[in-house]
Amino acid sequence: MDPEATARAAGYVDAHGDALERALAGADGRPDAAALEAGLAARQREDGAVVFPESAAGDPIAGTLRALALLATAGTTRGAVARGAVGFAQRARNHAGGWSLGSGDGHAAHLATALLAGFLAQSPYARTRVLQESADWLATRWSPELVRAGDYAMIAGHAHFFGNYPHDATDGVLQWCGRELERGVRGGTLPALFALRVFSLCEAPVFPGTRLAAPPLLERLPAEQAADGGFLPGLPAPWRVSATLAALEASRRFGVPPGFAGTG
Repeated sequence: MDPEATARAAGYVDAHGDALERALAGADGRPDAAALEAGLAARQREDGAVVFPESAAGDPIAGTLRALALLATAGTTRGAVARGAVGFAQRARNHAGGWSLGSGDGHAAHLATALLAGFLAQSPYARTRVLQESADWLATRWSPELVRAGDYAMIAGHAHFFGNYPHDATDGVLQWCGRELERGVRGGTLPALFALRVFSLCEAPVFPGTRLAAPPLLERLPAEQAADGGFLPGLPAPWRVSATLAALEASRRFGVPPGFAGTG
């Protein structure tokens, strides 16, 4: 990544993010894995759940999902915190085999199941039986209508899991996710950064069902980085911090062309 753009992005996170997000951005856009793991360990219960009392009413499922997402973004999927978080997640499934959130929101629970299962699929600590049951849970509830309306969160969640775990439903789900992702980006309803986030979740520079690829998407980031170094201007700071961290991660994973800089 261009040093100036990286510094401005990291500076935005430093100004608006919490301690864990600042550790994830680091001083130069590279995660401080030790600081991140220490911060998460301080929030981890004996049963492995990671709890954030200041958000989502301290819901342990939501907190553990966030912890696994932060660790994956930092490239730190091994260690005591990750092992404990994965163990808790596997024990915390509901009777149907998915994950329930304290809010009781069915859409949010569906999304949490897709994302949590995706991080488990990337973990060396996950049990095969849990992954297979998660795949069956998602496949049974799958419908193109979940992503056809351009629901980015559902696209990302299903792409994350089925992009990391083989199942009879994988090809069909990924084809739909890819088509809707491309439709959104080319139609201007989704920023290039959103597609790059999906690619990062799947740890791949290309995606089934779409002609999109990471290198040309990275070329579009200059127009999406604001003058203050953050992304998605106009949204609340927490969302912008997450988006900025996603841009830093995509840049680390896939490489940013020379000249990457914000345009305001």
